[in-house]
Amino acid sequence: MYNNCKNGIIPESLKINKAAVDEIIDRLKADPKFCQEFFYGTSKQNCYISQLRYGELSYLAQNYNVVISEDFFSTILYQALWSEGTWSKLDTYNHRNSFFAWLKVVARNAVLERLAKDRIIPSIRTRTPGNTRLALLSKSVEMCQLVIDEQLKGSKYHDFMVSIYVSRLAKEQIMEKYGMTEQEYQHAKYEGEYALKDALLRSTSGYEEEVLRNKTCDYQSESLEFGADMEEWIRTKMGENSLADVFGLNLTDEEVHEKVIDLLYSLSVKMDWNERDRFLWRQRFIHNTSPVKLATTLGRTRAWVDTRFSQLNDRIEPTLKRWWTANAA
Repeated sequence: MYNNCKNGIIPESLKINKAAVDEIIDRLKADPKFCQEFFYGTSKQNCYISQLRYGELSYLAQNYNVVISEDFFSTILYQALWSEGTWSKLDTYNHRNSFFAWLKVVARNAVLERLAKDRIIPSIRTRTPGNTRLALLSKSVEMCQLVIDEQLKGSKYHDFMVSIYVSRLAKEQIMEKYGMTEQEYQHAKYEGEYALKDALLRSTSGYEEEVLRNKTCDYQSESLEFGADMEEWIRTKMGENSLADVFGLNLTDEEVHEKVIDLLYSLSVKMDWNERDRFLWRQRFIHNTSPVKLATTLGRTRAWVDTRFSQLNDRIEPTLKRWWTANAA
């Protein structure tokens, strides 16, 4: 049954049924030969980790400028699942999400922890509800509904969070709907967002990567003048509406800045770009990374980076203009 994973399809995209997943897990526990092939094999025709491993090695190279061997990656993942004579971590898989999506989260966390321990990358701060923020407003209402339904099922904050992130009601509308004072609204919003962030951080659904951002670390490389620079660029390209007109008049500069970042990440996801181009554009446009550093990271010349960045800017500008026209009216 595990041979259903074929034709080079990326494993985490597959909807493998429970019986097939159970067979994979049982064979990992009982069949050393299968276990060896699963973790260290290179076949793309079976449910092995070769494509997952390739994606995560690319992630390390692009985001941390670190290259490790396939065997080292596989060993770290194997050790994360096999602990002191038991498959204790593997036994925590609960079938609620795709097996390979779950495995990807386990692998990334284990590899980053090991690299930080070996001082290959800086120590990674543990994510908590307090040092993360939600990036739901830049996501589709369908995705927001899915995340809230799954993570806050049965919670007293479920409907309240739906009002904010799915119905996207104004603060005054929500206060009227629930008969709240502004102070009660702010308290409920804080508690609801905290509950959702806590649920996401405890989950193995993979939504954490999509909808949570670190409050400080993710954007530490942006210029402090980014918001002003971005607004000036938009004024030049799109007209006289300010960012506050679109994102909300009562937002602080920091809140507007975060919404701009989320918007740019969201738009770049929708572009028909490969991961290299998406990485290059985000690093240059959002994070203001040096083109010389990017050239080294990507194994290209400075001239190539500059030319490609200009081309990507030309391609994304109409998308941004369409978004601006739809939301600034």
